Amino acid sequence: MAGKGQGTVLIAAPTPAIQTTMRSALPAEIGHVYTVTSMTLALQKIQREPVDLLMIYSPLTDSPGIREAIELAQSRNIGILLLVKADVYDQVQYRAASAGIFVLARPTTRQAIAQTIGVLLSSQQKVRKLENENALLRRKLDDLRIVSRAKCVLVEKKHMTEEEAHRYIEKLAMDSCITKREAAQDLIRRLDHFP
Repeated sequence: MAGKGQGTVLIAAPTPAIQTTMRSALPAEIGHVYTVTSMTLALQKIQREPVDLLMIYSPLTDSPGIREAIELAQSRNIGILLLVKADVYDQVQYRAASAGIFVLARPTTRQAIAQTIGVLLSSQQKVRKLENENALLRRKLDDLRIVSRAKCVLVEKKHMTEEEAHRYIEKLAMDSCITKREAAQDLIRRLDHFP
């Protein structure tokens, strides 16, 4: 995660006093905390740098922030906590829950906010870990695809068996101190264009 601690938090609240109150609910190990007064400024900040948690005290100076929060939750890996007036809680919860947004009715306690933030940050860490594992698996599959393509080229152009092609690529990679993927890419470049 970004920052020196557990993550980067953006607090969107209409006044500095509310921002300070919301900041006080954050765990001490949070990395960076930024504050804005409008949804427009929040969206601009999120465009410029990654944010792990967005806390919105609705309504903001320019918008309730609910529609934008739902759009963000659907398009980015960001934890979102919406604090809304008690009289609109049910309506907002109904709209936001399916997007994975946590909604708390105001007034609420500092402890409830802190517990919700803990769950959100923990979820963000798990999602990020899964994304990293997914990226690694995609890379491995891509490597296998390239190596398989190189084997096919060797079988076709050099009349090797699949096993011979496999050993040839491994040996080329070891002798050249490069990965099998790089060796396969080099073979494809050299052999695939010549009869």
